[in-house]
Amino acid sequence: MTRDPETGSSNLGIYRGMIKAEDRVGCATDVPTQHLAIQWEKARRMKQPLHAAVFIGGPPALLLAAASKVPYGVDKSGLAGALNGAAIDVVQTETFDALVPAHAEIVLEGIIRTDVLEPEAPFGEASGYLGPRKMEKIFEVRAVTQRARPIYQGIISEFPPSESTVIRKASFDAIYLKHLRDACNIPSVKKVASYEMASCNMMFVIQLVQKALARWKELSLPSLDLKTPWHGYALSEWTEETATETELAVTGRYFDIGNKLAKRRVET
Repeated sequence: MTRDPETGSSNLGIYRGMIKAEDRVGCATDVPTQHLAIQWEKARRMKQPLHAAVFIGGPPALLLAAASKVPYGVDKSGLAGALNGAAIDVVQTETFDALVPAHAEIVLEGIIRTDVLEPEAPFGEASGYLGPRKMEKIFEVRAVTQRARPIYQGIISEFPPSESTVIRKASFDAIYLKHLRDACNIPSVKKVASYEMASCNMMFVIQLVQKALARWKELSLPSLDLKTPWHGYALSEWTEETATETELAVTGRYFDIGNKLAKRRVET
């Protein structure tokens, strides 16, 4: 949890934290458009550190809100309250002016330094590859508060599908639907579905209210010779051999395909 050093608006976010010392944690914001990165840049220009609180535990609505892609400045605590059906109980932080969940298990308070950066370990991407090592921000812990017998709560974030992509999908489907239908003024968009295996941001299926076949005829486009049903079948060159190779691939028998294709080599 951080606050804009100029406006005081708060931000909730989920970021990778690389433990580096008893009182120092890496803070990877990845891209400059992340809301935390925007606040950090403002603080850097003001030549002051960015105060932050890391909380573990609390109502699950906080995780959903933190993962949501909402416009900068929107109070995600309010969004969490809406998802929760009631306001989230909060308490004052110990070292700076901010509010954190009253029912959090553990709260770490400190500063994100704006005068130095440190190397951060490569980030494991959803595609299965590691990103490059980067120079990133560091969070220095100044205070720790906790319940008498705290329970460490977290989410499993790994190669999709995982708990993190479930959270992202619940948020992204609704957000992209609203963006296309309202912000882009495309009222025919009925539903948007993101795919967890594509990290919920690289592949979408968009359902339109508009009847495609009727619209095709209305535009006097060339006649179609459609099968029944006219959806749900391959429109590309999909042979039985391709289907067989696909079955081999999904069962891990890649070498069988390779051995067969090696016999078809031609000299150049």
